[in-house]
Amino acid sequence: MLASLPYGVSRFAFVCGALLLATHAGAQTPEPPESPPSDPASGALAPEGERAEQGGSGEKIDAGEGMKVDAEGEGKTEDEKAEDEKPAKGDGKKTDAEGDGEKADAEGEGKKKKKPVRVPGTFELRGRIHVTGELLHRPLVAGAEGDATSLDLAVPTARVSARYTAPFEWLTAELEFDIADRRMKDGYIRARNRHLSAQAGQFKVPISGIAMESGWDLPLVRRGMIHDLLLDWLDVAGRLPGVLFGVRGRGGIKPQLQVGAFQGQVQVDPIVPGDRDTDLIEAMNLEAQSYVARFEVELADIDFGLSYQHRVGSPGLGQTEHYPTAGFDAMVNETFDTGGLRLWLDVLAGESFYEVAGKTSPGDPLFATARLLVAYRFGGVVPDAFYVEPYAMGGVFEPDFDVSNDFAWEVAVGVNVGAWDRARVSLQGEALRASRNFPIPYFASGRKQQQLGAILQAALAF
Repeated sequence: MLASLPYGVSRFAFVCGALLLATHAGAQTPEPPESPPSDPASGALAPEGERAEQGGSGEKIDAGEGMKVDAEGEGKTEDEKAEDEKPAKGDGKKTDAEGDGEKADAEGEGKKKKKPVRVPGTFELRGRIHVTGELLHRPLVAGAEGDATSLDLAVPTARVSARYTAPFEWLTAELEFDIADRRMKDGYIRARNRHLSAQAGQFKVPISGIAMESGWDLPLVRRGMIHDLLLDWLDVAGRLPGVLFGVRGRGGIKPQLQVGAFQGQVQVDPIVPGDRDTDLIEAMNLEAQSYVARFEVELADIDFGLSYQHRVGSPGLGQTEHYPTAGFDAMVNETFDTGGLRLWLDVLAGESFYEVAGKTSPGDPLFATARLLVAYRFGGVVPDAFYVEPYAMGGVFEPDFDVSNDFAWEVAVGVNVGAWDRARVSLQGEALRASRNFPIPYFASGRKQQQLGAILQAALAF
């Protein structure tokens, strides 16, 4: 066909066809990649960002951390572009396996912080309740009127306590409230490690073994007359606001030394027979604290304690003075295969501010007291096990060594039956008497200084 055309026309058609084929082939074939430009002076390659822009081969060239750029940038859908923009698997920062609350994206930016999780520590709630029926016979003095025998039902104790232990176990706090008399009993913070301790708040002054022991751990229905004389009339021991520091050893005899200071009390109302009201000292002077020291050791499974209290006493309405008091106590708590033995010995001596009328000797009176409490139980070798525990206590109180016929004594015998350390029913008989020169007006007006009683009590701890 081309041969039949004139020579000039056929040559022109051939050239046009070749140009069309070349143009079509250029649109289909990729151009070879250009070499990245270099610095003429140093021969160094251009920056990575410029290399990415200069690429024209269609290959994906590294343009930074965790990202790739399509040199051609065309011919892809929006989903494909979004997929290309995602960081490659394994790039970027990983989330901490232990949960540090931070996450990093593939570019190492945009960290997201979570609130730290606080471990709250542990809480322990406890409580106990005592319900009593009390039959008392208190003879009257000559000429007095009224009944000498009484029967009373009461709830002397209904306590709830909460104990908090921080995540670091050396720090604890305890709060105990008695619903029966609507008062806080204990409320303190304590820091303690293997050898040192510090305690601040309201708690028991560490003097007198029987006074320091919990009422639940004593086999008695109540501590008795001598305990009331010491706390309510002589301002010895008791629960007071204060601070206490201690150091102790771990092995052998387990020595322990404690020293502290406690707020004193002052008489706020005139004394009437059978009643003395005191309150904490407030804004009176710089000598409003009692000071105490106690040393304890364990020898042959017996806990021994020596105590000294330079106590604040209140000899009159609004008056305060310091009086020395020293004590010795011992405690045994042994569990056997079929039962257990418990024993408390408590001895105290110090200066008093009560004198019998007509006394002429100078100086403050010296008082002394001694008590012994013994209990043996059958059963009760593990918590909640059935047990029967008979017990007996005896004590004497000498208010002034310079005066004769002034001492007082008390005895109590009883038995506990129940589930060990959980519930018990107690029956206790008691008798107490003071001599005619006894100087403390402990007995109510019109009553002889003696008393007989029988107490039935049910108690539960939870």
